[in-house]
Amino acid sequence: MNPRALDKMLKYLPYPIAAILNRVGTSEGLKPGKDRLEFILATSKAVTKFLGALCLCECREQLETTPSAPPALCRDFGRAFKAPSASSWIAFGREGYRWLLEQRADCIAPEAAAFFHPAAGATDAKNLATSLTAVLNDADPLLAQELRALFAASELAQPAAALEALHALRNQLKHGKLKPVNANDFETLCGLAGELLDAVAQGLTFLETYQLTYNSKIQVQRKRRVTPKFRHIYKAYRGDRQLELVRARDLTMENEFQDSHSVLLHHKDAKDGARRLNLDPLLRYEESAGAAQDLFYYSGAFKKGKMLFLACHHGGMFASDDAQLMAEVRRFETLLQPLDAAQTRALSA
Repeated sequence: MNPRALDKMLKYLPYPIAAILNRVGTSEGLKPGKDRLEFILATSKAVTKFLGALCLCECREQLETTPSAPPALCRDFGRAFKAPSASSWIAFGREGYRWLLEQRADCIAPEAAAFFHPAAGATDAKNLATSLTAVLNDADPLLAQELRALFAASELAQPAAALEALHALRNQLKHGKLKPVNANDFETLCGLAGELLDAVAQGLTFLETYQLTYNSKIQVQRKRRVTPKFRHIYKAYRGDRQLELVRARDLTMENEFQDSHSVLLHHKDAKDGARRLNLDPLLRYEESAGAAQDLFYYSGAFKKGKMLFLACHHGGMFASDDAQLMAEVRRFETLLQPLDAAQTRALSA
């Protein structure tokens, strides 16, 4: 990934991904080595969480108006959702978008489905396979043999497959199944991970047309015998920069009133009244709950009745037992509750 391509990506990728990707362009991240490898793999994890959360919220929109449920996504959903791993977020995205495509759902960001299920001929497997082969040809023979056994390069041009390959690489390193021992090994792994991240990035270009915002302030305008209006002050996280004021607009209570913690995804050219995807509670803005103001991902439920939220960047973490927030989290479990055998057969028929 060259610096020019990196700068372009930082301008259009949403904050939860760009804030991590930004580290790849630092002095530590530019030099092939342990730090660069960790930053690339951390970026891939950020992508899995963002796309998985995006998909579950699209599914929530569809499920609230559709009686059927996706059997593959419902299977073991409760267990996975209580402590979602990177594998869980990938599965949420893959199976959720498969079902949304089958339902011909009117998604707010329909291009995201193509990340997991691209149209035939939409990727260039030959170029990626050539690049990966070149990286492995220059590697230590034993390391190259292990990596060839781990990956089938001809299939990795699909963005989701490349993302899963990065996840597999991260697990191999985490559990000690791959053990880079010298600078050449790290250079090989950085080259491989960089090529895979490029393939992932090709599937994320649609995000250039979307904006991620949150409501930083709500002003109530009241007049006698007139429906109250709520003036929402929207702010946006862009790349690794600080909060920026986007714009203010009036919204009526009946149509689009949003909680002040809500994080919204919408088209950059969206007009008043346009649909917006509410990512709360899977992704929410908090000003003082964590170590610093940040966007926080839902990361699991404690047995003691608390939920854990992890910051996208520098906000640390926090636990919450807020009843309303917990009800919103459990809404996903209600909509995607496990199906019995008869229901599964009926919906799969």
